[in-house]
Amino acid sequence: MKAVSFGPSDQLLGILNETETTGKDLIALTWNVGICGRMGPNRLNVEITDTLAAEGIASFRFDLGNFGDSLLGSAETDVIKRNNQDLKSTLNMLSERFGYKSFLLIGICSSAVDAHHLAVADDRVVGMVMVDTYVYPTEEYRRQYIAGRIFKLQSWKRLAARKFREWSSDSADDQGIEAEADKFEGVYPDQEQAALELQQLVDRRIPMLVIYTGGFQHVYTYQNQFLDMFPTVDWKDMLELKHEPRADHLYTILEDREEFLSDLRSWVWKNFVSKTTTIAKTERTLIDIIVEIDAHPADKVAIEDHGKTLSYGELTSQSRAIQSYFLSQGLTDSTLIGICLNRSPELISSLMGILRSGHAYLPLDPHYPKDRLETMIEVAQCKIVLCHRIHAPIYQNIGVSTLIWEDFASQLSESITTRPTIGAHTTAYVIFTSGSTGKPKGVMLGHGALTQLLDWHRVRYPLAEPRTLQFTPISFDVSFQEIFTTLHSGGTLKLIAEDVRLDPISLLDELEAGRIERLFLPFVSLQFLAESAVALGRKTELKEVFTAGEALKTTPALRRFFKNLPNATLHNHYGPSETHVITAYELPKDPDTWAPLPSIGQAIEGSFVYLLDSQTLRPVAQGEEGELFLGGVSLAEGYIHRPDLTAEKFVFNPHNLSERLYRTGDIGRCAANGDLEFLGRRDGQIKIRGHRIELGEIEAQLGEFPGIGQLIVDGRTENEQVYLVAYYIDSIDLPALKAHAASRMPEAMRPTYYMKIEDFPRTPSGKIDRKALPSPFQSVKKAALAIDVGDVRSIVHSLWTEILPSSDFHDEQNFFDAGGTSLLAMRFVTLLKQR
Repeated sequence: MKAVSFGPSDQLLGILNETETTGKDLIALTWNVGICGRMGPNRLNVEITDTLAAEGIASFRFDLGNFGDSLLGSAETDVIKRNNQDLKSTLNMLSERFGYKSFLLIGICSSAVDAHHLAVADDRVVGMVMVDTYVYPTEEYRRQYIAGRIFKLQSWKRLAARKFREWSSDSADDQGIEAEADKFEGVYPDQEQAALELQQLVDRRIPMLVIYTGGFQHVYTYQNQFLDMFPTVDWKDMLELKHEPRADHLYTILEDREEFLSDLRSWVWKNFVSKTTTIAKTERTLIDIIVEIDAHPADKVAIEDHGKTLSYGELTSQSRAIQSYFLSQGLTDSTLIGICLNRSPELISSLMGILRSGHAYLPLDPHYPKDRLETMIEVAQCKIVLCHRIHAPIYQNIGVSTLIWEDFASQLSESITTRPTIGAHTTAYVIFTSGSTGKPKGVMLGHGALTQLLDWHRVRYPLAEPRTLQFTPISFDVSFQEIFTTLHSGGTLKLIAEDVRLDPISLLDELEAGRIERLFLPFVSLQFLAESAVALGRKTELKEVFTAGEALKTTPALRRFFKNLPNATLHNHYGPSETHVITAYELPKDPDTWAPLPSIGQAIEGSFVYLLDSQTLRPVAQGEEGELFLGGVSLAEGYIHRPDLTAEKFVFNPHNLSERLYRTGDIGRCAANGDLEFLGRRDGQIKIRGHRIELGEIEAQLGEFPGIGQLIVDGRTENEQVYLVAYYIDSIDLPALKAHAASRMPEAMRPTYYMKIEDFPRTPSGKIDRKALPSPFQSVKKAALAIDVGDVRSIVHSLWTEILPSSDFHDEQNFFDAGGTSLLAMRFVTLLKQR
């Protein structure tokens, strides 16, 4: 850091912050003015500087208007003109003296309203951030707040008197304010002129971030007031607006600075850092990540497990002991080690120990059928399985050595800590997915791809020390992201039982009791959770929710759920097992603005996505549909022991033979702003009477019907005719649903058949198995039962009839004996509480 004086007679002073990692292409100007600078935001400027430096961006911070509120007591006649002169002088100095080419303006408090004047006049400005600006006062602010609080300060009285003459018919004398003559011209710019200038910035594609916490009391009265101030501006996708109504921003801006800095960091990364990052294979490995995890305070809690805890120090010690064991066994490089442990602290330490020993892990979910586990072991040629004693019988007589944790743990010690020599392409884990031939295929993810994921995630979502629910089964690739992003950030993993994971009401209990801030879960589980929370009026402390694995649909229940969580943000991630996460999209803060089928966003740092014609592999035009081809650092190494399948799915780009691509079979489209729209699988499009139908669009339209809950639309063929079938779980008013469809969609898109089923069939990874959905052509209608609303037994009986696959049961029968499942049980409890 260095102090820099400049301007006429060197009266302007600022602090330049450059580090070894900051470049010369972009520098941020951070400033504040007026009384705000005396009450806290200068401290925030320092933290902004540190945040930007971590992103490789230099900064220059200073007080606009020659040290803040001293200006307000002067005879200065045009504050806006003076501020703009000082800003322009600052840009010129940084360009001429230090060589900076582009500028990001970050204004705090009232000075932020001036930024757009300079941004319009100077094409070196490439972005603008306005923090807690109160812009244009409301009438209530004018009459009450000015007289009652701020302008009691002597140096403001002349300004207050003039403002009262301008803003109201009241006499300043009546308010006890000196009414002496004053040449002080307005602090606020002309609103119409400001709108014109802001529109010019939008048209120049200048990204803008506005963050305000409510401003001074009475200034902002509702969330959209900033937008309402500029009704003529077409913001397109250039404005990101954050809002949290609070009483007084002078203090709130400090209390909420962690959330603000997180928002700023995400915005800067999305608009500047990610667009200048070169695509290069990282040479960091997961061992580097684990070493960084080791550096967290040893006494900090890393894992909570049903009242027990494991500290970071204990986690490091246990994982090093496991590393020592595997290094002492003389195994070949990157040996694949099966792991079949229940959710437990030893599961986490075993993953870390295997990875830091340079070997790879193969998740073997104990809930999978034995035959499937044997097939996975056979295909992967796995020879060692680490398991709890209860699961050991699964692996008898199939040619593998078993390490029983209960015996294994007592033998562990940190005897060897040599760091193995591995690289970015060394396999870290093998995750199995379903194969089209019926035989599962194992995807090999390398250290480089996963390290890139964790480094990107830590920058993109810098929530400090997050409390995360360990929801995802280890056999699902999101579990890696869930576990290691939390530990990498110094957070705490909260483990839950399997039955809790499947029960949304118990899950809500865990979220509330565990003060969970971060949650990863697929859409179907998120929908069930949202339905239960809305029905029961439950709230949580969630701040970040990540969904992946299935196409996200913003159902009414999901919108209501997030409306009740003002501090929570929903993130939509896309990526097959062959890449893990490769695109990301953050949904707007206001759920009312959500699209029915949200975007999957843009490629993460170091990766890229092409939209190509499936036949010619030529790029499609912007706005046209194409197949998603993925590449970059995120790409898997291939399928284990399947070179033929690897060659088929991982192809070279015919237009750039140095690029290796994964062809997904997914169809997408690119919006004007670069965001990608996921349109489904190639086989998710069907033709009916010459019309090409997108099943996802029909699902989204039907999903808007009140009370519909989860549903799937698929095509079924009978007598060489294709019919649309809507499958749903909840009991609904079917004639009303059909009327809803008729009002939303053309005839070709309306389902011919509607089938109520007990549950959606699923693949071993938990995704919906469309191929296993029942045929509508041999369905049997179930008789409805009359309900006596005054009789509890009748209510329960009617609900069983409503949700169970058969009404052939008696009053004393066990729910599960009558055909119930855990998913139906949680639906029954939710419906019962609603009744």
